[in-house]
Amino acid sequence: MLALFPAFAHFYPQAFGRATCWNQQQNARYQNMGGRIDYTLVDGAFFEKYALKGDTPLDCGLFTPQLPADKSDKRSTRQASAGRSDEVPEAEEEFDEDVALVGSNDEKKDPSNAALVSAEGTQLARKLSSVTMDPNSRAAALAACTLSGTFKPVPMSGGGLEDAPQWAYDHHFRPPATGMIYTPPQYSDHIAVSLLLRAEVFDDVRAVTEVTDSATSSSSSSSSSSSGSSLSSGGFKFDATTRKCQPHLATSSITSFFGKPKAGVAPSSALVANSSATKRPLSSNSSSEPKPKKSGLHSFFKAR
Repeated sequence: MLALFPAFAHFYPQAFGRATCWNQQQNARYQNMGGRIDYTLVDGAFFEKYALKGDTPLDCGLFTPQLPADKSDKRSTRQASAGRSDEVPEAEEEFDEDVALVGSNDEKKDPSNAALVSAEGTQLARKLSSVTMDPNSRAAALAACTLSGTFKPVPMSGGGLEDAPQWAYDHHFRPPATGMIYTPPQYSDHIAVSLLLRAEVFDDVRAVTEVTDSATSSSSSSSSSSSGSSLSSGGFKFDATTRKCQPHLATSSITSFFGKPKAGVAPSSALVANSSATKRPLSSNSSSEPKPKKSGLHSFFKAR
């Protein structure tokens, strides 16, 4: 049985309200009324060997994430390290939405004055960074998807999404970690999900690639005997089951349809027939030849 680990739920089993998609037409992101429909599902053995949580906590907008010091956060850390992500999160108290959206209370500034907007955004970020917030709370999730109210909903009068200052667009460039990357709503109604892997994964992939290349260049008899042991030592195994899970590798790319046919490959019969028909000279009695009867639309609905 193949075990797949949901990376986010494994490392953050107590996180509330962490959606990845919102209805843009209903301005649902600005109340965090969305759904988590973007996942990173990882093979169990691969996850145990390479997956990392990272040191970057969950995004809390412009607030500073609170370090896990209480009982629930400690239990969450132990639970994640033990690989238990099936436990039901504890109930959460109600939160004040105005606290998470404090950035929306600022007066609208002229976006043409980029220096002023940037300076005031930096001042707001410094002000809010002195306030800590539990990253597992719904308030933190709302602050993350709105950047503490910096991203504004679409006005009902029209005009589309407001442009945001540059520092707001740059906020999601954070140190790598497994979690969610809260890209601005101007980019998409979805945000990105991320998975942090150990650096050793690149060494193992490189080792497997080298073994595969050497096995391919050798004779078929020797390659079949050497690839079985060498590939498994590299940390991966390109057996029939693995190849069956990768049908896209056997699919021709779209660029192959525009290239020259390979040597020794005969063109299809349809192309040959079409080519001969176009080059066939017209005879003198060609007009008297009966024309093929065209099939009407009703013919597709007749019983065959």
